[in-house]
Amino acid sequence: MEKNLQNLPSLKDLSRQLFINECKLKSGFKQLFKTTIYGYLHHKRMVYAHSLLTQKKMKVTDVAHMCGYASLPSFSKAFKKYFGVNPKFDRIKK
Repeated sequence: MEKNLQNLPSLKDLSRQLFINECKLKSGFKQLFKTTIYGYLHHKRMVYAHSLLTQKKMKVTDVAHMCGYASLPSFSKAFKKYFGVNPKFDRIKK
């Protein structure tokens, strides 16, 4: 899952791949990682986006796409909510 942040499987597809029902998948994941599957993936997306913006100096639109966001506004909103700063500011400050 972490290797392909652009095309995440649904819980249904993921449970089929792992041969476990959705309920057990969600509860087992939360018990093990102390967060939901999508909470975990959201964290991974944000950390990856931050590294692309600060280390690779990529354009915000390219980073949004690479992290699986269909639109720049939805990425910017999620990034600001997670880090407390606009992604453009984060790219410039480093």
